[in-house]
Amino acid sequence: MLYPSTYICRSLARIHPFARLGWDAEGERFALVRLIPSRAVDASFKEPWGQRGPIFSKRGSIVPDWDLLARAPMYEIDLAVDDVYSGRIVRLLRRWMGDPFTRIYRSALEAGRDREARTQAASIERGEHLYRRGQSSGAGAPVVAKKFIRPTMNQARYCAGELDFTYSMIPPAPSGGWARHLNAPVEEVQ
Repeated sequence: MLYPSTYICRSLARIHPFARLGWDAEGERFALVRLIPSRAVDASFKEPWGQRGPIFSKRGSIVPDWDLLARAPMYEIDLAVDDVYSGRIVRLLRRWMGDPFTRIYRSALEAGRDREARTQAASIERGEHLYRRGQSSGAGAPVVAKKFIRPTMNQARYCAGELDFTYSMIPPAPSGGWARHLNAPVEEVQ
């Protein structure tokens, strides 16, 4: 049989006054036990603790610190030994005891932060890769004489009046119209 630390037992009692740790001798693991009013045992869907093993008090001893006639121990969940000794069960119980909407909101925020961190890490990694690739020899753009540069197909069709942007997703035309901006040198476009 393993004994939990006094700190864990006191923390559980602080979070919920009727939450206790129990040692399940059959499975050789800890379990979370809740002390409910004795009159509510018949209406409860939870399994009674019975004679599975000792239940630890708020101070970590085996001596019960609750009224045995007024409260009945009910089995809640199994706990891994590592979760109890690392203190993870305290954080989990704090989370479970909160408002469900708050719990959902916090888990969504946590998932969003995780996604943001993964995206940030991937973009930094990709940016470093592109920077190294750009610094290598032969990474420059090909040199093309201006006499070989032609307007794109859409620019030529628009100037000829064949292209209609009525149902497209482009933004509204800038001042002076698209024709002025499509054929103008880069310095004049504002």
